[in-house]
Parts: sequence; C-alpha cells; structure tokens
Amino acid sequence: MQPPPIDQHIIIADNDSSIRGILRSVLDHPRRALYLAANGLEAVEFAQHLNANLVLLDMRMPQLDGLEACARIRQIPRYADIPIVILTAFDNDVVRRKAQRAGATAFWVKPFTTEALLRNLAPLIQLGGDVTRRQLAR
Repeated sequence: MQPPPIDQHIIIADNDSSIRGILRSVLDHPRRALYLAANGLEAVEFAQHLNANLVLLDMRMPQLDGLEACARIRQIPRYADIPIVILTAFDNDVVRRKAQRAGATAFWVKPFTTEALLRNLAPLIQLGGDVTRRQLAR
C-alpha cells in the first residue's frame, strides 16, 4: 500500500530545538511534509526550493532573524499570499508593527499551549495557499 500523497508543505524555523520538536509533533500528519530550520537563513533556503503552504518563524534566530526571513520569503513571488506566522516571546506594539511591515500574516506569543497552537493554526492550514494576507491577529 502506498503512503498518502503529500498535500501540505510547512516550514518551521526556530533556533530552539525543543520548540521545533513541539511544532513537529503538533503538526505531524501523513499528508504533510515538515521542513525544520534552526535559523532564518535555512528557512529562506527551504522557501526558495519549495512551494510551502505555511511558514512558522521564530522572531529571534541566529544568522537571520524571523522578521528579515519573513521579508525575504515575501519577495519570492509564490509566497505573496502564503501564511507566514511570527512566533516570539516579545509582545509589544513596536514588534507587532515590525512583523506586519515584514509581511507576517499573524503574530503569536510564546509560550503557547498545544490547544491554542492548534486552534490558531487550523484556519491557516485549511486555507493552505488560498489565503490573502490579513491583519495581525492575537
């Protein structure tokens, strides 16, 4: 029996391996391919070679932070409307505005519960590439 076809490609970038592991376990599904990056530069490289349906970026990472990675990914034409989520422990209006200017679809504050993560990701995962950029939420 063949495995089911991959319907979704998700890029997860966080310099904390435990956060990458949590996100991997929450998002693991037979019809999803997950690409784990330890920094923003790796996330941009994945985006250049993939047609991802969702990108999750930690804000503070080595080599290239999540905001700059978001801006660079948005420059790739096929990522114009793909959901990009910034994950961060820093929550203030200045940081939210920077994320919005970089092209983030959403801004979520760490720490988060698995339930909150699933609730917030569900609409983005269902929409896949058919989402238009929204105002930052949450």
